[in-house]
Amino acid sequence: MATAGVDPDCATLVSVLPACAVLRDLERGRRVHLQASQKGFLDHAAVKNSLIDMYAKSGSLAEARRVFDEGPCPKDVVSWTAMIGGYALHERPREALALSRDMLLSGTRPNAVTMVSLLSACTRPYFLRHGKIFHGSCLRLALAAELAVETALIDMYGKCGGARLSSLAFSTGSRRTATWNAMISSFSQNNLPREAVELFRLMIRSEASRADSATIVSLLPAYSLLADLRQAGNIHGHVVRAGFDRRCEVATGLIDLYAKAGNLEVAHELFDSITAKDTVAWSAIIAGYGMHGQARAAAALFERMLEAGAEPNEVTFTSLLYSCSHAGLVNEGLSLFRRALCGVAGGVRPRAEHYAGAVDLLGRAGRLQEARELIAAMPCRANHAVWGALLGACEAAGHLFELEPENTGNYVLLGNIYSAAGRWEDAEKVRRAVRERGLKKLAGCSLVETARESKETNLAM
Repeated sequence: MATAGVDPDCATLVSVLPACAVLRDLERGRRVHLQASQKGFLDHAAVKNSLIDMYAKSGSLAEARRVFDEGPCPKDVVSWTAMIGGYALHERPREALALSRDMLLSGTRPNAVTMVSLLSACTRPYFLRHGKIFHGSCLRLALAAELAVETALIDMYGKCGGARLSSLAFSTGSRRTATWNAMISSFSQNNLPREAVELFRLMIRSEASRADSATIVSLLPAYSLLADLRQAGNIHGHVVRAGFDRRCEVATGLIDLYAKAGNLEVAHELFDSITAKDTVAWSAIIAGYGMHGQARAAAALFERMLEAGAEPNEVTFTSLLYSCSHAGLVNEGLSLFRRALCGVAGGVRPRAEHYAGAVDLLGRAGRLQEARELIAAMPCRANHAVWGALLGACEAAGHLFELEPENTGNYVLLGNIYSAAGRWEDAEKVRRAVRERGLKKLAGCSLVETARESKETNLAM
């Protein structure tokens, strides 16, 4: 840290730590922390708060919490906000909400930044009630008129599936560019593309606000939902005239739009025009080829992505799995999934969505038993997407029954899958079919059968 015999002071450390946070440079941040500790600067609020913020934004929430909890320096609103913001940023809403209660009990008054962080923690339907409570707090604290708070409120209601509540928050607000953008995004997220497009037209006619590149990024998903090639050309022309087409995030939105509208040629031209391709751009073009059944082209693009040094994200990997599934490339898809399990697919670790893709892959190939075993081996709890993929495969089980009408094992497997997913009526229908056809299940056996083994192998229908 020190050069030419000059020792860093508090101002130096407070200036360096935000840079470490932006770069997510944990190692350098830890060295700065060590310097602060050695020089006795940890009792300075600005240094402590900068350390919390650096660790939180770098993804080390445990170290952030340790700095937050320890030391003689009292916690101020910046300390609480930095820690709450870290939990919200890394999608740990329960910890953020719990900390907000502790903050209120400590007598610390939240500011606009605190409320924005808390609202961003409530962007799932389950937390809508908490979001409404924070909305009330914003009104009581006279913070609701703050632009960042207005925008966060619209965004929170939109992501919780409440387009009506978003509209209400928007209509009572100041209607500045950021709030227009949030409302357009809310309509897009809630599958209301025509409403999003109409709002954009109103915004253009409004003299109070001016569309910016963020407006276009919020709007393009709505055009993607419409999947109309003529309208794609219209918005593309507007983007070029406004000079936003050179921005990577806008070009990426256009790639997704043209792919969904059925013009992969233009989508690829736009992709090639991007000088510095980021992960989102690669993911968009890979998903585009995947949705059009060109799984091998998508897989080739994935390999190019890795060679270019871009790191795939969850969306990239999910798109690849589903494209392999729809193209019937079972072995290729499973190979990709195994690479992710081994941590060699660009650092992506499988999540529930990836398991859903692998289950869909196996299910479409008729390998239901393997799909069920994969679910049983999941390190996380199977969600609706995983069970939905398996049950979707089960819809095709009727063809299997036609081919093997006397194979009781197929009925047992399907009945067990339905039961595990909580679809009891469907499970009962399968059992009824077994009884009506007079089929009998052979009891499982082994050389030495224990009571537990008997219970596991004799699955009563």
